[in-house]
Amino acid sequence: MSTIAVSDVDIRTNRIPDQYIALPLAFALAENLALGLRFAVDRFLESVVVLFAFLIFRRLVKGKFGLGDIKLISASTMAFGIVGVLVEVFFASLLGVIWAMLALKKGGRFPFAPFLALGMLIATLSNPYLQAFLYS
Repeated sequence: MSTIAVSDVDIRTNRIPDQYIALPLAFALAENLALGLRFAVDRFLESVVVLFAFLIFRRLVKGKFGLGDIKLISASTMAFGIVGVLVEVFFASLLGVIWAMLALKKGGRFPFAPFLALGMLIATLSNPYLQAFLYS
């Protein structure tokens, strides 16, 4: 549900407020703590790695990637882990590129949160298959 709200706000304002990221992040952290402190610390460290990787990416593309998107991706790492986030970002990027080509968007900014939400949905649905593939 929060991805719908984030997408709506991003479409209307081209911003993702921190409060829309904090609640899902808190739930993911609580879930990870329920699985064990070591698991929660590992996911937290993965989130930090993803955060810095996307901050570097943002510098390389000269700020054409929003900080709100980076925070959202980093927060979703707490829920999906690095592999899940790679799936999320891959499909979000693919869908974003297709949308931009169909809408004939040239160089302008467009909200990425709706595509991240779809990527999260794909990551959630594919997670059991990814787990089975990676850990079998």
